[in-house]
Amino acid sequence: MVLRRFEDPTTHLIGNHSIQYGLRPPTGSGALGWVRDFVKIDSTATEELWGKTESKLPDAVAAADTQTLFDSTEHVATIKEVIALHYARSIDVLAQYEDLWQQMLTTKRAELATNPAATDAIYALKSGDRTGKPDAAMREALAEEWLQGLTNLYETGVGFRFRVQHYFHAATALIRSAGLKVLRPPAGSEFLIGDVPVTTTDATGHARGVAAGIPIGSAATVAMPLGPRLLVALGPKDLYAELNANHVERLNTWQIEAAKSAVYFRPGSPCESLATQVRPPTGYQPPT
Repeated sequence: MVLRRFEDPTTHLIGNHSIQYGLRPPTGSGALGWVRDFVKIDSTATEELWGKTESKLPDAVAAADTQTLFDSTEHVATIKEVIALHYARSIDVLAQYEDLWQQMLTTKRAELATNPAATDAIYALKSGDRTGKPDAAMREALAEEWLQGLTNLYETGVGFRFRVQHYFHAATALIRSAGLKVLRPPAGSEFLIGDVPVTTTDATGHARGVAAGIPIGSAATVAMPLGPRLLVALGPKDLYAELNANHVERLNTWQIEAAKSAVYFRPGSPCESLATQVRPPTGYQPPT
């Protein structure tokens, strides 16, 4: 839904800049913004949850466009849910989850290797024998079996299937009481959107994103574009405002710098040149 707002109204195509290949021909939204197997298992249930929020977005965005958003608490809640949704299902959050899971496996492996009480507990749970003690070979086998179970949760996607929904609900709760800023660019400027669409920064703006230790709950700035001429951000109070061109460029630059694969914009937008300037293509340019 959000990506389609960057379509050309006549051709229904979206401009895109590949981090690897640079500026690409405008493309339909259906071919853009996908991450294969983002939720590997039972993705239908997860998509249904996302769909409940996204189905309410057109009316909320229309209210933001006409500056009647704050007349409806439901519309305000929808915009915040959309921010939480795109934060929870971002590539950055997935990468953090994968890093933390690997760290947890390493920690648990070390704990099982050095703490006999841990394998004793696994033995008691499996056998029902709370007085016997496994020998060294059985301890090793029990540890490997238990660690393999954790690994299976990770590799099959079961762990992330539940975790991503938790992230969404937790993020929604964290930002529920925040104010909402509805921001417009000046004439001649536009917003773009990257594949990590929710920007979280510290107070200086230098540390940005989950990987830099700035989750949504502790960020000084949380911002997300909702179209070429609409960006929403959290703040101390609700307001409508027009940004200056420098501020728009800074927000766009943050989107470009955070992107993993691509950024998207209205075809012919001034954002095309900014994307190329900030992230020159890193790889071979394929034929068009």
